[in-house]
Amino acid sequence: MVGALRQETVIENGRKTSAVLEKNITIDTYSEFEYLQKFKELKRKGILVNCEFADNVWNIKEELKDVVHHPSFFDGNNVPLKYYSILLLENNSSANVAKAVRFISQIILVTDGLTEDWELKDGQYNVTPHMISLVQGYFDYVGIEKRVARQYIEPLKEICDYSSQCRKLPILESLIKFNLIIEGFEKEMTNKDFRFLPVVLWWKLTMVIPMRPVEFYTIKRESIYTSDGKYYIRVNRSKKSDPDDEKKHVVPLISEFEISKELYDLFLRYIEKYIPGEEDYLFNVNTMARTSVRNKRDFVGRSLYDSLLNSFFDEIVIQRFGYTVVEKEKKQTLEENEIEFINYGDTRHFAFLNLILSGYNPYDIAQLGGHRNLSEQMSYYGGAKPFCSSYAYVLATGIVDKLPRDISFGQQRMIEHRKSLLLDKADARKLNKGYCLSKNFPFECVGIDCAKGKCEYFRHDNDEDIERDMEEVEKDIEKNVSFLKSIVYTEPMDSISRQETVADTNEKIVQLSRLIRERRG
Repeated sequence: MVGALRQETVIENGRKTSAVLEKNITIDTYSEFEYLQKFKELKRKGILVNCEFADNVWNIKEELKDVVHHPSFFDGNNVPLKYYSILLLENNSSANVAKAVRFISQIILVTDGLTEDWELKDGQYNVTPHMISLVQGYFDYVGIEKRVARQYIEPLKEICDYSSQCRKLPILESLIKFNLIIEGFEKEMTNKDFRFLPVVLWWKLTMVIPMRPVEFYTIKRESIYTSDGKYYIRVNRSKKSDPDDEKKHVVPLISEFEISKELYDLFLRYIEKYIPGEEDYLFNVNTMARTSVRNKRDFVGRSLYDSLLNSFFDEIVIQRFGYTVVEKEKKQTLEENEIEFINYGDTRHFAFLNLILSGYNPYDIAQLGGHRNLSEQMSYYGGAKPFCSSYAYVLATGIVDKLPRDISFGQQRMIEHRKSLLLDKADARKLNKGYCLSKNFPFECVGIDCAKGKCEYFRHDNDEDIERDMEEVEKDIEKNVSFLKSIVYTEPMDSISRQETVADTNEKIVQLSRLIRERRG
């Protein structure tokens, strides 16, 4: 039995606080022969490369990526940690296992084999809840007494970075600006610019379909096709169910998607320009890697695509369109010439958020996202509340009309409501704690309570009330997001409560946008 950890909000002395709670999971043990056979199987699958069991350093390769991690065991005779690593590699990402090996090896080294105390300073290690669970798992696996293990685990909890579990996403304003840049670039694209066409294809495709970056890299020529007058793309899902794998998909995979003729034609344009008949992958090494890169496979990996996106920001976003790139999560609103950097994985998160806030049921979302089960979408709800707030800001500033067509939740209703934001307080009717801008009072009243942005014609008469109402509306949005997350398992298919909550969330975003507009003056 191995202890794993999860982060939860608990109540202590009447206050909410984050805590790491322990739960138990089962991990099997095997004979020496069976472990060595598992090691050989990992080598056969290409997860372990150019290394032997007895080596001090193993080479752990990420599936479908050109990244190889080299964790050191410090002592090649550290057999228990090697056995534990083999078990982790069967159900965890190569990157996480490599980090765990380095971390656990460091703990063993500095504590002389867990016989000495150690002192941790904040910032000395990058500690996440997941990393703590892997360390706890190792202690349980080798049979360390809980009393002894606790003296090493508790200091880790104290410096744990819980925020690292949430991906840093750009605000919606950056998404809108980048979409405008893509549209402008595509219209003015020259032969010299054609090398950036993969960036345009990535943006247009992954904003609609929540694809992992590696699934985009591995699109093949025959994956783009037409049938019965419709246009399709076939996605090579990176998390497939192996018939012999215990961790099979509970949710059936969807790998074929209908796309627009416009996007289909853009892919054909790229194929005709760059892909000779013998090439299999659209984004292949021969086409894109004009460097001394040596690779045993045909498709381009993360490092080359990162380089291409960085060049696009440098040459197109900054130099041609005149934007300044600012750090993510530093501002709620941007200056006219500012934009945040958008990473390849960000569009997958935006696509998930769009599906969630459009009222898609969890089962459909899991299928579209290539998830094994419903639980894998839970982490995306962490970005839903900030995304709603960001939507309210762009609605209040008037740039919502420029949203990509594929960001669809409640958009038309919000655009109609935005017209009321332009009403002026001149000649307005004075009410308790505010003004009424209606020209047809009281026949346009929606209720007794005009505040909290509920009535499109009401304006507050002081900033304190605006701030208070904004805080209350944002709390309401957060409650709605929490509710949507809570019914993922209980109501995985279409439900009335989900649709009602999504509709109410859309209305709350409109209310928040009115309050933001008021505060901006």
